Amino acid sequence: MDRNTARRVVDVAAAEIERALATMRISGSPRPYYLSALVRDETSWTIQAKYGSLCTDVCDRKRNAYVDVRVGSYRNDQVRDGGLDDNDMDAESYGYIDLPWGSDANGLRHGLWRLIDARYREAVETLFDKKSHELTYRDGNRHLHSFRKAEPAVDLAWRELPAVDADHWRGFVERTSRKIKRYVDIADSHVEFQADQLCRMFTNSEGSRLIECSAIWSLEAYLWLLSSKGDAFPWTVRYTVTDPAELPDEKTFM
Repeated sequence: MDRNTARRVVDVAAAEIERALATMRISGSPRPYYLSALVRDETSWTIQAKYGSLCTDVCDRKRNAYVDVRVGSYRNDQVRDGGLDDNDMDAESYGYIDLPWGSDANGLRHGLWRLIDARYREAVETLFDKKSHELTYRDGNRHLHSFRKAEPAVDLAWRELPAVDADHWRGFVERTSRKIKRYVDIADSHVEFQADQLCRMFTNSEGSRLIECSAIWSLEAYLWLLSSKGDAFPWTVRYTVTDPAELPDEKTFM
C-alpha cells in the first residue's frame, strides 16, 4: 500500500457513496440519509523456525470494509441497541465485506457496490421492524436523536511505514532457534517473527476523508521444558512494538 493507492481507494469509496445517495432506492421505502465506508487494507508476515529450520513463511494481504448505511433521519433511523448487531455473521452483507486489493479499481468499485446495496436493504428491513415494534412497545428514549451530523474531517497525510525485510527475519529466526539445541531439557520450541501493516481509509457522505496507517511488529520465543519427573513447563517471551528499531537484537533476544 502506498500513498497513491490509498487516495485512489478514498476516491472510489467517495464516488460509490455519492452514487448510492443519488440513485439507491426501493419503491415505498425511505432513501438513505447517511453513508460511510471504512476500508481496511492489511499485509501480514509470519516467519517461524524450529531448531534452525524454517517451518512457517507466510505473507498475506487482505482488504475488507465496514459500510454504515442509515435510513430514516438523523432524529430517528433504523439503528437499535447502539448498532451492536450490525456485524451479524448471518446477515447477507457479511458475505461481501472482503474486497479485491488488486490495481484495477473496478474490482473495488464492484465490491463496494454489492456491500452498500446489501447494507441498504438490511437497513430498510430493520427500520420497518423497528417501527412495527414501536406500535406495541413504548420507547423511553424516543426523544433522543439517533445520530448527529458532524463537521467534515479531512486528513489525507501519509505515514510511510518501515519496509519488512523478510530475508533478514528468516535468518534471525533460523539462527536464534538453532541456539536452543544447547538445552537438552527443552523438548519443544520455536522462534517466530510477525509483522502487520494496516492502512485504514474512511469516507462518508458528510465530506469526511481520512487515511491512517499503523504497524505492529513482534518477536516470540516459545520454550517447552520437560522436567526429569515428567512435569511440563511451557514458557513464552514476546516483544510487541510499533517501531522495529525497538525489537531486541539476537544477543539480547537469546
